[in-house]
Amino acid sequence: MSITPCNRYLLVEPVESVEEETGILLPDDYTKKSIYGKARVVAMSKDCTVDVETGQYVVYQNSMLENVQIGVGLYNMILQNHIICKTNQ
Repeated sequence: MSITPCNRYLLVEPVESVEEETGILLPDDYTKKSIYGKARVVAMSKDCTVDVETGQYVVYQNSMLENVQIGVGLYNMILQNHIICKTNQ
């Protein structure tokens, strides 16, 4: 199943970021979450006015990423207004 974003949404594929080691001993299951995330743009709605193209990377606030479950598929969507910047990697 494939989906097409509408209403200024972008379909994105989040990229895992590598966190720096702090030198402090933490439990093995502890994960430090950044407030920002990076993702590759997979598809965009036709009415998006943000200056990005499919395949480029964008930075957003993690709390603004919407996880849409449809059947067995999980899709990550972000509204164009929540994109902070674009990056080349």
